[in-house]
Amino acid sequence: MSIDDIAKTAGVLGFVISLATFALTRWERRTLVHFGLAEGTQRVDGDVESYYIDTVDISLINLGGTAVVVNLRVLEVIRGNNVLLPWQQDHWGSQESEVLLPPLGRTVLSVSKDAFEQSLKIESPEKYDKQSFNALLPVQVRVRSTSGKQFRSARLRYWEAIGEFRRV
Repeated sequence: MSIDDIAKTAGVLGFVISLATFALTRWERRTLVHFGLAEGTQRVDGDVESYYIDTVDISLINLGGTAVVVNLRVLEVIRGNNVLLPWQQDHWGSQESEVLLPPLGRTVLSVSKDAFEQSLKIESPEKYDKQSFNALLPVQVRVRSTSGKQFRSARLRYWEAIGEFRRV
């Protein structure tokens, strides 16, 4: 093997390494919105006294390397053909329709558990059996950025029997 062959091989390897480095840095700086659903409670101040209601907390977390502006007006929670639009419900959390999520930034919207179950048509059976007790209902959360990029959740399930959310 001559010096000329070694130089040509080194040149090709250097080019491949530079392309791989470029691709990896672009992949590392992508926007990645992670979704979470959790049960929670909110305090409501009434005329006479305050009370607590059960809520569903919808979390949006930017795990990517660049900031993203999320349009909360198009936030959707979907189960089958049923859609919950949290921005159009009475909700707790951000009152701005657009939220800037910096890297590792987070925002949470909460809707009442009753509105969540009514909008997604989740009903308890009259009598639980083994199959209905262990049923995990698929739920998807979708949102778009102001630039039009759509983000969606994967593998979120709602365990109706105990009112708990799982990621499977």
